[in-house]
Amino acid sequence: MSNTITSSSVMNTFFVPQLGSMIYTMNGMATRLHLHADRAGTYYGRSGHFSGDGFPDMQFAVKAVSQPAFEQWVAQAKGGGAALDGTAYDELARQSVLPVSTYRSVQPNLFQEIVTQMRPPGPGPEPEVTPKGNRSASAEPNQAGPAAAASSPSAHGGGHR
Repeated sequence: MSNTITSSSVMNTFFVPQLGSMIYTMNGMATRLHLHADRAGTYYGRSGHFSGDGFPDMQFAVKAVSQPAFEQWVAQAKGGGAALDGTAYDELARQSVLPVSTYRSVQPNLFQEIVTQMRPPGPGPEPEVTPKGNRSASAEPNQAGPAAAASSPSAHGGGHR
């Protein structure tokens, strides 16, 4: 499998030890991710950089399947669910811990808008005001924005990624 990935906010890493080496994602930079599975199975992956309160949840499962099973999954993803457009992406870019999602389609040029920063970077932590009026880090989860995968409904796992 080969996809192009990026980060919409903080620098991060994408790591699936059994399928490939650790690779960095940065805002404004596209990186090519190559993963190789010799056999079907479920493989552990995670973010390798601490990026806030949501960091412990930035782990995921990568499923390696046969070509026919993959094609069936793609058809199923294209047959239902929401479209990944600018509005849906902006919701994904907010700091949160979300379940894995698939999309039936991706807005043309959305990935390019993210990489070239035509679409603003994901928001950082929301400051809160303490009783003395000083600003402090928010108590809200501080997870990095999604690592966007190439504009293909077959790019999944995500996020955070």
